[in-house]
Amino acid sequence: MQNECGTSISEVLKQLDEWRHFPTYQLERRADIFIGLCLREILSKKFSLGDEELLEVIPEFPLRKGTLNPKDSENNQFYTTDFAVFSKCKRLLILVEIKTDNNSIKIENKSNSKICEQLDRLKTVYKWETKGVENLVLGVIKSARKSSIPHKFGHLISKLQSESIKCIPGSIQNECKDPAQIKKAELDEYLDKLSPKVCEDWKCAKTSCVLIYPSVWHENTSSKLKSNLQWVKKQEKCGWLTLIPFREVRDLLRTEHWLAPYMEKWAMSRRVNKSIRHVLVNISSDLGNI
Repeated sequence: MQNECGTSISEVLKQLDEWRHFPTYQLERRADIFIGLCLREILSKKFSLGDEELLEVIPEFPLRKGTLNPKDSENNQFYTTDFAVFSKCKRLLILVEIKTDNNSIKIENKSNSKICEQLDRLKTVYKWETKGVENLVLGVIKSARKSSIPHKFGHLISKLQSESIKCIPGSIQNECKDPAQIKKAELDEYLDKLSPKVCEDWKCAKTSCVLIYPSVWHENTSSKLKSNLQWVKKQEKCGWLTLIPFREVRDLLRTEHWLAPYMEKWAMSRRVNKSIRHVLVNISSDLGNI
């Protein structure tokens, strides 16, 4: 696969694989688009969903703070989860978090129990059971009313109304030709008229939560990191979280798939001190060539 500039995806991935070793370079912020391109295939095989083309992927899906926390119910700000994947035919929503470095899984001790805030948000949605999609969509609508980026929420609502998802009734495009250009007053007026807010078919939908991460640790991995990874695996045993290690992603994809070899490489998560050593080796090599 090659773009107009002649740069192939494999060349971009090769560059990311090189740059990920630098001390402050965050692979996570760049790699999600490549993993996102493959999510349909990964999840359709992992969950035995059949035709992967029936899955719809939305990145950075908003999770309204006031919906997640009833004690702060008026809060219309939002967190995001990396991806929300909708299966209309299965009435299934899959919320996905991606970590490209085991060290970025931050586990904290709160109220005498360990917690990872990003995963805890997903767990809250999971506990809503069949109310998950309805609560999240109502949260999107409430956040949209108070947002300073109505055009982005207009585009999101349009996507949630598309035939491939259809969890919000109607069509915002009947009111505004381009929802991505909608003004706040127009969006508020449209949402006032919207009834019901959520399609009946989605009011009994199931929600699954997924973490895609490296998983592998090394002989020099710190005891704290090992403890964190063990905690993550315990969440899967509790039944609410599905783990997909990078090496399983590699196995779920076709052997010849362009992402497969990088899932193997990125599974070997690097520590910062190794990154620094990598830089020093390069500098020493360059000095030796002067």
